[in-house]
Amino acid sequence: MLFGKKDTKTNIIDALNKKDIEKVKGLSIRAFEKELENENLLGFICGVIFENQMYDLKDLFFKFRDKYPFSIHPVRVFISELLTRVKRFDDATTESRFYLRATLENKQLENPVNEIVKSFIGRAFYLTTCVYTEAGARSYSKNVVNYANSIISEKWHNEHWTKVYADEIITLDKELQDTNNKTIDDKWNDFFKTGANADELYKLCIKNDFKDLARRVDLLEGNFRFNPEFKVDISEIFMLIYGGEKEGFLLK
Repeated sequence: MLFGKKDTKTNIIDALNKKDIEKVKGLSIRAFEKELENENLLGFICGVIFENQMYDLKDLFFKFRDKYPFSIHPVRVFISELLTRVKRFDDATTESRFYLRATLENKQLENPVNEIVKSFIGRAFYLTTCVYTEAGARSYSKNVVNYANSIISEKWHNEHWTKVYADEIITLDKELQDTNNKTIDDKWNDFFKTGANADELYKLCIKNDFKDLARRVDLLEGNFRFNPEFKVDISEIFMLIYGGEKEGFLLK
């Protein structure tokens, strides 16, 4: 507050307390027009939009993401969550993975700045498994969940995500008892070990419109082919695809 004038965040909180959602929306839109350089304010606003389910303003999530791609504000996780609800699992995984990379580079996996970031890191790991489970790579999903659990549960002692992850492992193990599920899972496991089955899995991804995962399969296979020392380990979870059709793609 400056000279008696309330700042945007205070005005939004006041409007929320009065349940004046239309005013919250107006203040939010205006902030994105007038205060685009204020990352913390806009991150707060995106949180308000998500928490209060004001999804008619979801375009502001994308505006924030494009302006602050490596922000630790969990806006990409909000986007990922909404994408799963419309079964866009490939895009959902891409968004959540990008957030995990941002938290890694900002050292938030080691020492999260607050409980909100902790919670959404937990959610991001969970959402990152979306497209893998849909594509039949359930063991990969289990590896992600187990790694997340080693951080969330053992280091941070987050009971909520401990239970969520435990339930997910039970579900994945049960699904892997199905012969068909086990067959495709084995093919994915062989791929992640040696690059085998790349053509078949690439075509599977394209068939299911998992374009990002298809490109990832192609790039991983190239690494296996040209680098005898290459292996898929935990670090691969955080690797992103860079580039474009013209200049080519790179996984790093």
